[in-house]
Order: sequence, then structure tokens, then C-alpha cells
Amino acid sequence: MKRGIPELLGKTIAGVVLAENSSGTRHELLLVFADDTFFEFRGTALAGGAGLDRGNLKAATSYARLSGCGKVKVHQPSWTSAEGVQAYQHPVEAGFLDLAGEWRASAVGAGNDRALPLEADRAGMACLLIAKERSALLGSAAKKAMRDNLEQRARTSFQTCDGLVWGLCLACCDDEPGGSGAFLSLSLLMGHPNSNMRMWGMQLGWMVRDLLPPSSVPVLLRNVADTLGGVSQALGLAVACFRSEAEFLKAADAFEPPEGFEEQYAHRLSEARKLGPECCQVDFLIEELRVRKLLENRCLAPAGPA
Repeated sequence: MKRGIPELLGKTIAGVVLAENSSGTRHELLLVFADDTFFEFRGTALAGGAGLDRGNLKAATSYARLSGCGKVKVHQPSWTSAEGVQAYQHPVEAGFLDLAGEWRASAVGAGNDRALPLEADRAGMACLLIAKERSALLGSAAKKAMRDNLEQRARTSFQTCDGLVWGLCLACCDDEPGGSGAFLSLSLLMGHPNSNMRMWGMQLGWMVRDLLPPSSVPVLLRNVADTLGGVSQALGLAVACFRSEAEFLKAADAFEPPEGFEEQYAHRLSEARKLGPECCQVDFLIEELRVRKLLENRCLAPAGPA
């Protein structure tokens, strides 16, 4: 056990496997971590194994079975149950699937020619926050819901706006989300000539602001220079792409606005300096608060009476 302890420090538990053989003489507890390793405790006193083994939750369950254990219980974010395995879904994934289902119902109801209502947009943004911040708790069921919802909106004229949230969710489950095609589509949406589309893109951008690639900054600063709708939002999101206000102002001063918009850009940047660029983030923060409250109610609130 002493050799295994240092290897466990700082790891995130993604699942737990409890097992015993039919005679009840052998007991196993396997802790499965988010980096696809697991650690075995065995015996009635739960003595630790020698060290970490490579493998995910499914591998740990197979290991328990091969060790002679017939009774197996799996506590996990999500995994399709095999025969004889009792699976428990993590409440965060359960909340994700609930919100994704609500979004899908709204999308089906909207048909091919209507945008989604605000409630559905917030459900999608709540799912995006889960994918960005808790992707280790999402399993195959959640990822299937992402793909299904993306495909549902791909058949309509709203693929590039309403469906993008699910492409971003899938990207957030990857090792390098910022380099995905979904973030390229987001950058294009944030610079869309239609103000409603542009502002929706920037709202999504706010939710994943710490993952935005550097190429997003010129798009946002151009919005500051030559658009009418969403100027404040463009400034607020551009500020969030930098570690400090000073870094933002240095980049903003170096930016060359489109020809004919130099004076307007300089004036808007000057106003932002007077107020403090963070003042441009108020609308984003209010909406994020609403989305996080929805997230708290669905994923963290205790279940009501049966």
C-alpha cells in the first residue's frame, strides 16, 4: 500500500468498482481515475495493491471479474451496463441528459424555420458549461446526446447557430478543444454580419472564453470598429481573452481597424478606457448567473419526494 499512496495524490476519481466472489471470501474496491488508471484495494481489510494499473472503468470491471468476483457493482459517471453489472449514473450526467433532452424537444417543436426559445438556449449553454468544466463526468450517453442534437439541427437552416453549442460540447471533451472545427465556426459566428447571430456567437464565446483561440481577438475588435449591435459585448469578451486589462489595451491599440472606421474605433476604445473594459461584461455575467442557477437546480439540487 505504501508504494501506491504517492501515485494517488492529485488524481480525480471517475468511478468506483465494488466486487466480491460468490463465497464472499474475496472483496475488491477499485478506484478508477480520470486519466484511465485504477488502483485496487483487496481483502476484507482492503489492503492496497502494489501500484496503479493502466485502464478505464470498463477495464477495471473486467479485471474484477477475471479475479474471480461474480458480484460486481459499478459507481460511475456513465457507462452502458454489461450483464450482471449494476451501474449508477452520476447526477451531473443525469442533469446534462435532462437539459439536452429539453433542448431537443424544443428543437423538434421549432421545426426547420424557427429559432429556439430562450429557455432552450439556456439549457444548451448549461450543457456547454458542464462539458467545459466537468467533461470527466460525462460518458457515452452524454456524448451520444451531443451528437444527436448536433445532427438534429444540421437538417435545418439554423445549424450554424443553434446547433453549434453541441459541436462546442463535443470539442470540450477533447484534449485540445480550441483547435477544433467547432471553435472555428464559433469565430465565424462571432463576426457574422447579422447582429442577432453575432451576439449569440459572442454569448457562446463567453461561456468558453478561456478556450477561445487567439484568432478570435481580431474578430471581436473588428466588431468594436464597424458594427452597431453588440459593441459592448465584443469589448467585454475581447478583454476576457487576456490575462490583464493592460494586455488587452496594448493589443487593442495595436489593432488596425477597417478603412473608414478608424475614428469610430478610437472613440469606442476611449469610452471603454473611461468606464473600465470590465463594465462591458455585465450582460454576460448576468446571463451566466442565470445559466449556472439552472445548472445548480438540475445537477446539484437534492431529489424531491417520490
